Amino acid sequence: MLSWQLFLGWSLACTMSVKFVGLFLVLFVGLRTIADLWNILGDLTKPVMLTLKHLIGRTFTLILWPIILYVFFFWIHLTVLSKSGNGDGFYSSGFQARLEGNSLHNASAPRLVAYGALVTLKNHRTGGGYLHSHHHLYPAGVGARQQQITTYTHKDDNNRWVVKTYDRESVSGGAVVVRSGDLVRLTHAATGRNLHSHRERAPLSHKYLQVTGYGEDGIGDANDVWKILISGGKDGEEIQTVRSKLMFVHYLQTCVLTTTGKQLPKWGYEQQEVACNPNLRDKHALWNVEDNLFDDLPKVSFDAYASGFLERFIESHAVMFQGNSGLKPKEGEVTSQPWQWPINYRVKGGDEGGRLLNAAGWSFVGWALHYVPFWAMGRVLYFHHYFPALVFSSMLTGILTEYLLRSIKSYLSPELGRSVYQCAMGLVISSTVYSFYLFSPLAYGMTGPLAHEPNSTMTGLKWLESWEF
Repeated sequence: MLSWQLFLGWSLACTMSVKFVGLFLVLFVGLRTIADLWNILGDLTKPVMLTLKHLIGRTFTLILWPIILYVFFFWIHLTVLSKSGNGDGFYSSGFQARLEGNSLHNASAPRLVAYGALVTLKNHRTGGGYLHSHHHLYPAGVGARQQQITTYTHKDDNNRWVVKTYDRESVSGGAVVVRSGDLVRLTHAATGRNLHSHRERAPLSHKYLQVTGYGEDGIGDANDVWKILISGGKDGEEIQTVRSKLMFVHYLQTCVLTTTGKQLPKWGYEQQEVACNPNLRDKHALWNVEDNLFDDLPKVSFDAYASGFLERFIESHAVMFQGNSGLKPKEGEVTSQPWQWPINYRVKGGDEGGRLLNAAGWSFVGWALHYVPFWAMGRVLYFHHYFPALVFSSMLTGILTEYLLRSIKSYLSPELGRSVYQCAMGLVISSTVYSFYLFSPLAYGMTGPLAHEPNSTMTGLKWLESWEF
């Protein structure tokens, strides 16, 4: 029995490693285990110590063992997938320093930030992007018609900013390090506009103030001035690359630069909204300097900032959870809702005693645990989310089909009942195999004309107008 429990624990770890929906299966097994332990405890012919032994054994095989395996699988995952990709920007600077091909891998930069440095600023929100701007303006009716400021999760030249003193005077006498409490201006390198805020509402978060790019060639007005602070630091403390968690408080409006996590419409290229929050305790208002280009300061390797395995393990899960909840459907993409999934599903009544009730009942619970939670999810959903529930639905269908055929058999003579049962079972199995044969091209790929063309082999298989091949 221990070997089967270890195998079940291994299967649970594999299920969770493939997709987070596997957690519903963990819940299902947990409920089944609790019920089993309760039955053992209620058996007065067995000692209480037996229940304790079962509890300890199942705690290891069904909780600790799957966790150990899951963490091990993820260690393999992070070891193998060590290359840079399009999604690097969703992760922290320390995580990116571990990715081969990333601009931070085996790179070096000044440890301190100086006036005149060309920097990128990354938001500390999970999956947060880089402070970004471009030549496009906010549309009419959306605050002041000035240059858009957003966050963008991909590496881009439009993420670069020049750190300047607040009074526009050039710094003389070599490198001057930026310190917590300094008043600064941030000038967008590509467009020459200053980071700016004023008494206009943000485009989506109307309780916040709008943040724009303003001025010409770095010359603007007093609304371009920001006070830079190190979170948890003291005034006068030096600003460090990557390590310092920074806040930018607007000098006149007394609001803090933040990203709301809301996606802008098409006019904002579906990038993330940046605003100025009057609540200075905004937990998403933290930034760090990532790229730091300045020739007059000694450089240190980014290896010093690289995250360890445990940090990357936790961060990758936070990014995945945040990414899942924030998924939006692409234009023209086919999505679905939970009510559309269980097509042709029905439950037949009847009772065959404990065996049927146990098998059908737990199959139904498994189906419900993998189906009902999706009704409460606000994220975009696709039909493949129903697949785990479909497995339990298929099991339940098989159980009820067996029960129906056996019930019919019981009303007939033994010979006739056996013949009817075998013929009906053969028909069910052959129909299932033939159905798989007919529709297998949808899973494994079609050949010949496209599905919508009249001479396609798939044309006759479109039984409902709503089906799309």
